[in-house]
Amino acid sequence: MTLKKNSMIHAQSIFTMALMALFMLAAGNKVTAQPPMQQPQQMQVAQPSDEEIQLFVEAAKQVQPLQQEAQQKMVQKIQSYDLGVQEFNEIMQSKQNPNSDVEVSSEDEQAFQKASQEIKVVQQQYQQKIQQKVEETGLEMSKYREIMMAYRQDQELQSKVNQMMQQ
Repeated sequence: MTLKKNSMIHAQSIFTMALMALFMLAAGNKVTAQPPMQQPQQMQVAQPSDEEIQLFVEAAKQVQPLQQEAQQKMVQKIQSYDLGVQEFNEIMQSKQNPNSDVEVSSEDEQAFQKASQEIKVVQQQYQQKIQQKVEETGLEMSKYREIMMAYRQDQELQSKVNQMMQQ
């Protein structure tokens, strides 16, 4: 049970990155996922107003169930090719790091490629749904992305948003 829980936590962190990329893609930006050990370059982002933070929280609450649904579908796609989530993540990380010493069998490589293609389809489907939910709150997707970047960089904003999310 602990192993399953740890695998799910690891899967959630990777899929959180994938979903963050999904948010970025929803507005038309091309983003490459970074391995968890690397820190993304931080850009200076303007501090959002209280009203924007409230809209962001409303949007995040609407988007959260979609994120969970997308995550479950992505896990299912991976598992349908007899790959574990951790194995999929290791292959993905090895592709991003040319110095990686991970060896991938041709069978696993094919499974990875097929699963990756299906995951892209899931991401495209959900990016449209997510963008619609965000815009229904009155927040533009570009502003949502901007606040998300500020949230990732600013601990005070994280605390404020997290507190508002629990209300």
